[in-house]
Amino acid sequence: MAVVLGLFLFVSVFEAEACANSYDIYISDASKVYGISPQLIRAIISAESNFNPKAISRKGAVGLMQLMPGTAKAMNVNPLDPRENILGGTKYLNYLYEERVSTFTNDPTKQLQLLLACYNAGPESVFPEGRIPPFEETQAYVRKVMRTLRGSGGGNIKVSPSTTQVTVNPG
Repeated sequence: MAVVLGLFLFVSVFEAEACANSYDIYISDASKVYGISPQLIRAIISAESNFNPKAISRKGAVGLMQLMPGTAKAMNVNPLDPRENILGGTKYLNYLYEERVSTFTNDPTKQLQLLLACYNAGPESVFPEGRIPPFEETQAYVRKVMRTLRGSGGGNIKVSPSTTQVTVNPG
């Protein structure tokens, strides 16, 4: 039983990594179009769907970046199409950054945390106070994405405020 479980875990990790790599071109394209770091896009996809393009949340969010139907419609994308889902999610991140987060604080790390909270809980839950809401799900989400960005070996995250580019320096 332990051997089978171990093999299953190995296959699952291998498959997840292969899936993640298969979306690199879409992630790269979305990054170039909307000025959002590919590392940030990957970290969000990992947290939202673990690279499962067919993921559907209990609240109705769909696809790799877990777009709500209203968000997908507003971004003019089909959330079931992996390329469009990534473009739509990244476009929404760009919108949240430009319209909400960048105007609230100049601190790049706080900008990133607020951006993640907006993406997870909605901008109305984050503003006008400009803080991560007291929802355990959102707080855990922000920690998870930040941890993914830092990588397993730790490190410092630097965010360029003008383009939402993330640089991870080994710490």
